[in-house]
Amino acid sequence: MKKNDFLRVGKVLNVHGIRGELKVLPLTDDINRFYSLKNVFIEEKDSFLPLSISNIRIHKNMVLISFHEIKDRNQGERYKGLYISIDRKDAIKLSKDQYFIADLIGISVFSPEGILIGTIKEVLQTGPTDIYVIKTKEKDVLVPALKDIFKEINISNKTAQAVIPKDLMEL
Repeated sequence: MKKNDFLRVGKVLNVHGIRGELKVLPLTDDINRFYSLKNVFIEEKDSFLPLSISNIRIHKNMVLISFHEIKDRNQGERYKGLYISIDRKDAIKLSKDQYFIADLIGISVFSPEGILIGTIKEVLQTGPTDIYVIKTKEKDVLVPALKDIFKEINISNKTAQAVIPKDLMEL
């Protein structure tokens, strides 16, 4: 499997308890999706280590996951800072105007005239509207992910067309 076959769903922040339960920051808009997972992959450099889940619980907006393969705190420590991914074919189906954050990262953003504005380098989930961090030649620009601004997003071509208000570009 290639890296594109996976979607990141969380980041291991720490180990919780003596049995090696991992404390995971969810990277999804619905934390309850974790309950449906049976198997995940830990991203280690250029490889993906499969792990099978024995228990999941949610505590203070974090996901605490126990794995059959991790028996104690010392074994869990090696995963701190690593990402947890799922096989893309196991991901939920999105509606027409929804995108996985992983698919948005790296998209080239163009003006309607075809001029390159920059590249989406990060997506901030700030509440009802996500914010795209667009890296331009000069700086990072924060742009709300609104249909009025982003007229078209083409995931397969890794491009987007946007009409970004001038005052946002000057902030």
